Amino acid sequence: MLAAGHITTLTGILFSCMLCLIILMIYVRGYLHAGPDLNALMDKPANTIKGKNNGIGFMIFMDAIVGNFAAGASASILFSFTLKGNQTRETESSELSDL
Repeated sequence: MLAAGHITTLTGILFSCMLCLIILMIYVRGYLHAGPDLNALMDKPANTIKGKNNGIGFMIFMDAIVGNFAAGASASILFSFTLKGNQTRETESSELSDL
């Protein structure tokens, strides 16, 4: 159950990163395009220039990765040992043994 929980966590991280990329491409204009932002103010002070999207991609992707890993890994560690105490033997139910 522990390995299955971690595989599910990694799958959730992949899905959330794909969803974040799709949402960023929809809502942030010119997210994947190279060059300066067309909506940027001209002649603004040099200390306000942080890049084209001000690091929003890094923040969103790191939140998706770290948040999902922390929640999924902790849940899989806690629940795999508390829900099934004896993980050494599998008992077949009567429905499965009839097949």
